[in-house]
Amino acid sequence: MIKALQIKLGKWKARFPEALKSKYILLLLVFFGWMLFFDKHSFYTQFQLYMTEYTLEKDKVNYAGMITDAKNERQNLERYKEKFAREKYFIQKKNEDVFIIVREQKQ
Repeated sequence: MIKALQIKLGKWKARFPEALKSKYILLLLVFFGWMLFFDKHSFYTQFQLYMTEYTLEKDKVNYAGMITDAKNERQNLERYKEKFAREKYFIQKKNEDVFIIVREQKQ
């Protein structure tokens, strides 16, 4: 029984290169395989985290631009309150006519 098992293992080991016959190398390969696919910090998880970080960085740049635009608009509002009120809300003074010109878009 044991002899037959050793013969089967011998044939099985003969198929692999010399480097893979060592139990230490085999253990390292199993360890790296486990770390690559099954661990909490696997390659797939790290890739997802990288993609999330990338999208968040893009959003950060986008929001920084939106903040500067909002600050500029606020400064313009504080400087030109009357102009803003007339253009956005069509506010007029007494005895004044306001004409709204709507331009058609070319298609």
